[in-house]
Amino acid sequence: MNDDAILNLPSYLLVVVIITTLLFTVLIQGVLIFKEQSQLKEMERAIEHIISSAEYLTTHGKQGSRIAKTIAIPSCINFVSFGLPPTQIIKKMGFENKSSFPSNIYVICYTDGRIEFEYVDFSFASDHPLDSYLLSEGSHKLFIEIIELQGNTYVRFSI
Repeated sequence: MNDDAILNLPSYLLVVVIITTLLFTVLIQGVLIFKEQSQLKEMERAIEHIISSAEYLTTHGKQGSRIAKTIAIPSCINFVSFGLPPTQIIKKMGFENKSSFPSNIYVICYTDGRIEFEYVDFSFASDHPLDSYLLSEGSHKLFIEIIELQGNTYVRFSI
């Protein structure tokens, strides 16, 4: 009878190793998903803070008023656009062209193809009219500035 236990020991060990490997794989996947979700929430909070700072500048600031902010874009984000995104994204969002795209939208484009956008209470501008300020993966320090063009107030981002 003891010989049967010794002969079956390798198969029991194999089952234990397989189950342990599966458990570790599930645990690692859970940790990675949690990390990605945490990074997304941190980015969303940073965007909210950037937008509220820009809104504050548009209501209480004057030409040339400037604030510095930082934001970290996680690897699951293709880009964040404050203003006009690239033309192919504009068409995916249902707009005909750049001129039909509102100047008061920021866009988040995920690496899996999802696109989210939000309207804000002010218009975006950049150093080049009709362009946007695109942020890709990594940490960025932004300068938010109020500018006036042709009697209209815009928010411009720069690095």
